[in-house]
Amino acid sequence: MDIEKLFFYKTNAEIKSTKKYNGLSVNLSLLKMAKIKDMLSLDFGYIVNYNPEIAVLSLDGKIILKGKKKEVDEVYSAWTKTQTLPKELASRIANVVTTNCQITGVLVSKALELPAPIIPPKISFK
Repeated sequence: MDIEKLFFYKTNAEIKSTKKYNGLSVNLSLLKMAKIKDMLSLDFGYIVNYNPEIAVLSLDGKIILKGKKKEVDEVYSAWTKTQTLPKELASRIANVVTTNCQITGVLVSKALELPAPIIPPKISFK
């Protein structure tokens, strides 16, 4: 299954406090799916909370997937029953959505003078 397109239809950012910034938490949710012929439309929500309750940034969008009819039918059927995706597809979607949301989030956060909504990897040497 191929990822055809990703776009945002709603963004929101709000500063709630002038407290000292102490990290952030990120939540990605897959909200609803629709099937149109050989394509799936999957709505997502991406929320960044600046802790402790300093600010919130949210991005809502859609990702369009295209595949063979059988594959589209199988994924859609599984989604309607269990609200889950095959692991490989879920990983690809999560990575594409996260990358796009981080890029867009950097632009929005800059306008509000907030830190970039990117969680750096934790590196440890053994």
